[in-house]
Amino acid sequence: MLEYLRKQERLSEEAEERVEKKIRIAVLVLAAVVVTVIVVALVRKVAFGTWYYALILSMVAAVWIVRYVLSAFWKHSLAGRTDKQVFAYLKAAGLELIAYAGLCWFLVALQGNAIIGAAIYLFGITGARKQREIYYEEPESSEETSGSVPPDSGEGKRVTEESSDVMPALPSAADREQRERESEDGSV
Repeated sequence: MLEYLRKQERLSEEAEERVEKKIRIAVLVLAAVVVTVIVVALVRKVAFGTWYYALILSMVAAVWIVRYVLSAFWKHSLAGRTDKQVFAYLKAAGLELIAYAGLCWFLVALQGNAIIGAAIYLFGITGARKQREIYYEEPESSEETSGSVPPDSGEGKRVTEESSDVMPALPSAADREQRERESEDGSV
């Protein structure tokens, strides 16, 4: 099935954004339904029991399925992606599943060791966010790696932490020493 998803034609950015908007609306509607059910139960003074836990767990599972499984089909999320990006998508899905399991633990426990569930949630969400950053990275084009652009032309440069075209790096101690040596040599 993974190969089928990778061989799909990639959607345009506009089409992908429309699908993403529909997914967000579906998740919000699902959450609104669950909150409504809980509020009605509170108003009617219905005791929270097994139905509450089943509702919460099914909502969290549905959100994960819509966000990762169904969106892979609807948005063609894996189409035209590199192996690194596909692995990052799958890893983000797994980490977010772990995060949602921690959230369920927190919501179900709400006493005693609920903090462990919250910690698991934070760990999973943080890891998933890092993997999504890898997933959304654009792969290097063959033009950048072919050497068709002269290295000093300024075109095709990638912005990195070490060399940023936006703001030059701050001078280091070695730079200061170099300037001091040049000023001493020039003033003598």
